[in-house]
Amino acid sequence: MRSRFRLLMLAMGACLCLLSTSVQSAERRYKVEAALLYSFFNYITWPGYDTPQALHDPVICVYGQDPILGYLDYVRLKIASERKLSVRTVLDNEGLAGCHILFLRHRLPYRLMESLPRETLTVFKPDDPLDRGGMIELAQDMERIAIRVNQSQLERQGFQTSSRLLELAQKVR
Repeated sequence: MRSRFRLLMLAMGACLCLLSTSVQSAERRYKVEAALLYSFFNYITWPGYDTPQALHDPVICVYGQDPILGYLDYVRLKIASERKLSVRTVLDNEGLAGCHILFLRHRLPYRLMESLPRETLTVFKPDDPLDRGGMIELAQDMERIAIRVNQSQLERQGFQTSSRLLELAQKVR
């Protein structure tokens, strides 16, 4: 009986340890994604601007409720002395106006994809959204986040991408 209890306690401890590691891994991923989203403002020039730094009040929009929102708020507060960053949630095409970056963890419904403003950089999380008109994908590559860039789509929309970002990208189309 005692050995069963010990075995059960050991198994529960192992499960808690794995769960804790998984939570820490997800937290780390959200932090990196939030930092990457903000860093795009330093490596991409939006249509109508001369340099990435000319965009003084950037807006990051997140489609739906996403765990990254809290991490983006943290980034927003950390860089407040450098640049005024706004973060907001969008649930439909009415909230897309004024978004410089639209981050989506899941596929964007087709009706919203058609109504995206031209000056909105789309950053996706799902598998291979670059074929659907996405501009940048943040793909999970083992323990790392890989950046994939659809350079031709960015150019069609009037964005200019720094060669430094393209060097970091795993896949450029």
